[in-house]
Amino acid sequence: MYKRNNEVMCSFNVSSLFTKIPINETIEICRNKLYALPDPPTMPRYVLKGLLEFATKSHFLFDEDYCNQIDGVAMSSPLGHVFANIFLPFQREVSFQSHHSPFYLVSIR
Repeated sequence: MYKRNNEVMCSFNVSSLFTKIPINETIEICRNKLYALPDPPTMPRYVLKGLLEFATKSHFLFDEDYCNQIDGVAMSSPLGHVFANIFLPFQREVSFQSHHSPFYLVSIR
């Protein structure tokens, strides 16, 4: 942590980053950002949502039962980095708007 005048600068590590990323919220962030572009995708919003859900929600076999991981991105998911790089900057942006501080950071627990 670094202090100067009335300002404090510090950084945080997020433990278990991928498993803490909320999938549904991140999918909504993606859809809102993509469809707000001047040239939005031509596929319907619900199709993109379904594809992102299928690609990020893990399906696995445990004790002869099929299970679904319903939140958090699986460690093996190729979209894990992408979702983390979408969700965390969005949270930072929201924090900047609500706290009027350039160094306010969000901690995910």
